Amino acid sequence: MLLIGNVFDSLISTFDLSSGSLLGQLADDQERLLSVAAGFVLWGLAFGTDPHANGKPNRFFFRAGPTFLPHTGKYTEGLES
Repeated sequence: MLLIGNVFDSLISTFDLSSGSLLGQLADDQERLLSVAAGFVLWGLAFGTDPHANGKPNRFFFRAGPTFLPHTGKYTEGLES
């Protein structure tokens, strides 16, 4: 599965790696779409790779802020699977 974040509404779409087809958008258990950085511009998504360096592999991080200027935002822990 490939995750792609939308810069302006912070919604995350999921795609099948083999076919490239859209699987849907991340939602909570009540099927409300998840906007990881509502009201901000989403700059990037990442998963941790090392619990001692940058977080557990099942920990999801994102960077977002009010503008496209990287020095104005935050790198934030988001979701954990």
